[in-house]
Amino acid sequence: MAKGWACARPFCMCGVMNRLLVLFSIIAVPVFGETISGRVTDLVTGEPLARVKVELAGQVGEVATGSDGRFRLDSSAVGEQTLVVATIGYRPLRQRARMGDDLELKLQPDSLTHKESVDVAAGPYGAEPAMAVGLSGLELRNLASVLADDPLRAVQALPGVATNDEFKSQFSLRGAGFSRIGIYLDGVLLNQPFHTLQGERDTASITIMEGDTLESVNLFSGPIPVRYGDRTAGVLEMYTREGDRRKFALRASASATAATIFAEGPIGKSKKASWLVGARKSYLEYIIDRTSDEPSLSFGFTDAQAKLTYDVLPKWNVSLSLTDGHSGLDRKGNTNLGINTIFNSRYRYTLTTLTTRFTPSSRFYVVSRASFIRQRYDNVNINRASLAAGSYGEWVGGADATWSWSTRGTFEFGTQFRRLRDEGARNRILTAAPFLQVVDRFRGTGLRSGGYVNHSYKIPFRNMTMSVGARFDGHSESAVKLFLPAASVALDGWKNAKIHLSWAQHAQYPDLNQWFALAGRLDLLPQRSTHYEASVEQRVGDKTRVRVEAFNRLDRDLLFQPLSEARLTSTGAVFLPPALPRWENSWRGYGRGVEVFLQRRTSNGFAGWVSYMYSVSRIRDGVVGQHFDSDSDQRHTANFFGSYRLRPTVNLSGRYSYGSGFTVPGYFGAATITTRTSTVAPLSVRRSLFRLPTQSRLDFRINKVWVHDRWHFTLFAEVINLLNHQNLRFQDYGGVSTSAKTIRLSFERTFPIVPLAGVMVEF
Repeated sequence: MAKGWACARPFCMCGVMNRLLVLFSIIAVPVFGETISGRVTDLVTGEPLARVKVELAGQVGEVATGSDGRFRLDSSAVGEQTLVVATIGYRPLRQRARMGDDLELKLQPDSLTHKESVDVAAGPYGAEPAMAVGLSGLELRNLASVLADDPLRAVQALPGVATNDEFKSQFSLRGAGFSRIGIYLDGVLLNQPFHTLQGERDTASITIMEGDTLESVNLFSGPIPVRYGDRTAGVLEMYTREGDRRKFALRASASATAATIFAEGPIGKSKKASWLVGARKSYLEYIIDRTSDEPSLSFGFTDAQAKLTYDVLPKWNVSLSLTDGHSGLDRKGNTNLGINTIFNSRYRYTLTTLTTRFTPSSRFYVVSRASFIRQRYDNVNINRASLAAGSYGEWVGGADATWSWSTRGTFEFGTQFRRLRDEGARNRILTAAPFLQVVDRFRGTGLRSGGYVNHSYKIPFRNMTMSVGARFDGHSESAVKLFLPAASVALDGWKNAKIHLSWAQHAQYPDLNQWFALAGRLDLLPQRSTHYEASVEQRVGDKTRVRVEAFNRLDRDLLFQPLSEARLTSTGAVFLPPALPRWENSWRGYGRGVEVFLQRRTSNGFAGWVSYMYSVSRIRDGVVGQHFDSDSDQRHTANFFGSYRLRPTVNLSGRYSYGSGFTVPGYFGAATITTRTSTVAPLSVRRSLFRLPTQSRLDFRINKVWVHDRWHFTLFAEVINLLNHQNLRFQDYGGVSTSAKTIRLSFERTFPIVPLAGVMVEF
């Protein structure tokens, strides 16, 4: 009765509660809402990404992913929303989603080409070639430095790499000089790809390639793969990336040293083609003007890179790339210059490459290329008289093919032809007739041809891979034809350890100016080296590795001008070099040592590496009859790099390099080094007795990004040489005193502590 009475009343407590519950459920949906959840991973490695910022476009509030890459975002929104996912080092992702969705989101590294699909590598090291050390996009950007944004300065932090001149991009590798290291861009060997003051020894340099155009950088410091020829110490391979095929993107940056603009996008709606273009203007000369008294360092430059890519057919891709730059020195208004001092200089570098990739099946593909390289320079004095001028050119053609004839065997082969031309002259202006003295002059052409074959085969025993190959090389100006064999074996050791043994022979023909210069010789032989290397790599999980390498490089027929340096003879007399000391195959020697490399590569937490190398590089000069340390010998070399993503939008990084000191080339004893001035040293019978002081440099960098709906803004700040260590470089020789038996030497301090900052805007 009571129950029926209660339910019969129109305003009974039960009815009121039921109506309130219905009303509360209607209101509660927009107030408390639902959730969007998901996981964020690296597109290339598949690693879950922590500390990634996730938010809904146009709404207040954000969350960060956890250590497992997962996130949960609550919202009062209804219907389809736009999810914005961003963190430093990756391209922001905009994803349409509805409440209740559980998403799998993949972020793409900002240095990688935007593609519809990407092959996931086997862990963070899966994209690296065997026995190479590579740089990822974030590593390349942080190491390239705000000062120069130079990819080769990033390479200077890798194991086995050292430099004795911070003003230059060039480096040495395991005790071998830069002239013996090959720089390959998209499979093409480059000839001195630097902005610099040509014809001057005491100058600076910066790489002509801009870092944003590069997709991968790998350094081979041991036996070189047989597909690369004409170098005897090592190879740095770089590949440019394609433009974004999904949408237009624009990036502009500015710092105290340079301004850069970079753009990319698709062509048409079919996504079969893309374009990419970048331009850079340097203000580096203003920094050098304030840190160096040497005016030949303070040149300016402008360069540009462009690439067009088109899928002619699903299995046929064509790309056309162009790199063009010019640099120079202009001393307008400076009338206090000597007649043999550069008043104005001009330098132009052009590289264009047409590349095709044909993949008729999943087991076979062919990459062919045709390139043109041209370099021209001209230096004049205040009276517009020529001090130095030159022109270099190459036509390059070649192809590489890979055939995976079974699941265990791979056969590679290829060929390359280089038509070379080089001419130049150096003059000295005199105050009396004939007023012009020719110091050097050369002009020559040549055809450099070569090919290679290589076969790799896997056998079940300890997952062993055996590789055997050879190069065949020739030059139209040399009677020497080269056969250069190579072999390697890689197998599993104990748990998660890999053992690698390799051996290879390499050769490098003389440059045209060494054959055809006034001091050249047409009977010069190719330089040769034989590499032996044994390494053990231990993996600790999938992110950390330890590699220990023992290496031995035997060199012979190395080119040098043995009579180009003043010294004391065995009788105590002073020997003065002739005006045109001849080139000779007078050096032979070795570079051997051990290298330890510890690296952790991850998108979460601390990432980086530390490396140490002990090496000895010795030379015997057959003309002089002496043994001595090579010009690139440095016994102890250590490199460190560390990076940590502190927050989704803040990244900290630092690098430290240490060197025990390079030898100073020449026949002299100990000297008291003073910076920005010259010093006197006693001449000696023995060579390479004196070394530069210890080199030490610590750099620190912070990147902060602000992510907006359609664009984001990045602030980067860097302190170079944070400890203000006095690092010196050897400049040049001065006059020789025959009575005092001394020689004048010049040394200069490189960068002091230098704070720098810059900004970047991306759309």
